[in-house]
Amino acid sequence: MVRARASSALMGFITSPEGELIGDDVMDGERVSNFEPGVFKYLNPGESVTVPSLDSPDGQFEPFLRAMLRAMAAGIGCSYETISRDFSQTNYSSSRLSLIEDRDHWRILQSWMIENFHRRVFHEWIELAVLSNALSLPGYELAPDRFKAARWMPRGWAWVDPAKEVAAYKEAVRCGFKTLGEVVAEQGGDLDELLLARQSELAMLDQMGIVVDSDPTQVTGAGLQQMQPYPETQPPTEEPA
Repeated sequence: MVRARASSALMGFITSPEGELIGDDVMDGERVSNFEPGVFKYLNPGESVTVPSLDSPDGQFEPFLRAMLRAMAAGIGCSYETISRDFSQTNYSSSRLSLIEDRDHWRILQSWMIENFHRRVFHEWIELAVLSNALSLPGYELAPDRFKAARWMPRGWAWVDPAKEVAAYKEAVRCGFKTLGEVVAEQGGDLDELLLARQSELAMLDQMGIVVDSDPTQVTGAGLQQMQPYPETQPPTEEPA
């Protein structure tokens, strides 16, 4: 970096047969000259200009910059790709691994922010809102802790590899290692809202007589329509031959 700065600051050497600095443009034993782009300057009689080799920044600048960004990313706690937005030095597997680690780091920061800031502000806000009648909560005076037990839902992220991750979440839920609420929360959603929206969607489809491939009660995983059983009160009628 010092060499690059010196190369960008040093424009050239002017030699003079006089051998010493004389004139009004001398300050502290050095001539003062301003460099501007697109300007021609004239030399005094007998002076010549020697331009040094300005070979900086050279081919080592880009690796040096990547090393500095990697050190900064390690200090912050995220990946190099997130800081630099440079994916030329990585492949899909390493990018996916670094992205998953970044999201785990963001979740830690989200939990810390909720516990140390959002929850405290919420407790103060809800008390002032009830006292000023800006918020009507019957029974708040009898059980304030019930209303302060808010459920925080920080933002989530889309799946990196949807096909594999959906299958993995499905197996985890079936084995009991995860709940549906945990899976939905990791994507930044709420299970209650999802179920209500899904119920409304299926009711509307049933009312309109539309069968979609995403309805497991109507279509199998292979895309075949399921046979609906006859109601017990109405057995199938046999048609005459």
